[in-house]
Amino acid sequence: MKRILLICPDQRPGLDALTSGLPLALAPFLGKPLIKHALDGLVRRGVTHVRILASDRPSDVRAYVLQGTAWGLTLEINSEPSELSLTEAAAKHAAFSPDTTLTLDSLPQAPQIPILTSPAAWHHARRTLLPLLAPHQIGARQISPGIWFGLKARVDPTAILTAPCWIGPCTIVRAGATVGPHSYIESDCLIDNHAIVENSTIAPRTYLGSMMHLHESIASGPALLKWTNDSLTFIRDSFILCPLDPPHEAATSLPSRLLALIVLIFTGILFLPFILLAALTALLRKQALLFTHTAVLPTGAGTPQRTISY
Repeated sequence: MKRILLICPDQRPGLDALTSGLPLALAPFLGKPLIKHALDGLVRRGVTHVRILASDRPSDVRAYVLQGTAWGLTLEINSEPSELSLTEAAAKHAAFSPDTTLTLDSLPQAPQIPILTSPAAWHHARRTLLPLLAPHQIGARQISPGIWFGLKARVDPTAILTAPCWIGPCTIVRAGATVGPHSYIESDCLIDNHAIVENSTIAPRTYLGSMMHLHESIASGPALLKWTNDSLTFIRDSFILCPLDPPHEAATSLPSRLLALIVLIFTGILFLPFILLAALTALLRKQALLFTHTAVLPTGAGTPQRTISY
């Protein structure tokens, strides 16, 4: 039996704005949360019992890994007030009798490759780990050497891909876009027409606008970090860079929705006489009550104009 202590990271310099508000242990990395890659690697090494030490939102970590049934492991989640060092963890949990103690600063698949030491490491580690991690994902496929697609990724035939690159699950790359070399796009992203992603990483649910050029950077929603010098900028123009998460209004509670429905019905009753008067006036004057308008939607260079009627 192999028993492992696994220390989840707390905070790392420069990475807070790049993980979509998730604990680092649950931050997506080449299609899966970091801790899922680690547990996959431990299982392949014959580990059967893992005690996870989590100080950053341990309840979220516990909810994700549950009881380890997905890996066939015996898992324990221990909440810690702060992140322990390797020595402190081994001493505090000596009764667990671990064979070894690991941290998520690297993965068991390649312990010599640092991941969380800096934003640059967060980006560069993907080059070495891509061929080790991608083949073990459901639905992932290598369409040519060094170019990997996740499940349900959609890439326009006119897009230009250069290895190494990763197009994550459910990500869309539109016409004329360029991805690579050394570019990694996580899940549920949208790379618009003729955009360029070069030597960069894009976090999940991020939109990169048409004809934008992302170079030596990490983008996460509106956050744009230059990993060469750790300069962080927040883009306020949604046509350039923005998150694709649904607005908060889409996630309101049931009582709030019922209240909104009551207000809508009350407003309709209140204004019903005015609506009927307007309809009668239009009828007497032989005028239309409703008019159709046409709006132009934004499009990339070289694509047909798109309109919508309302």
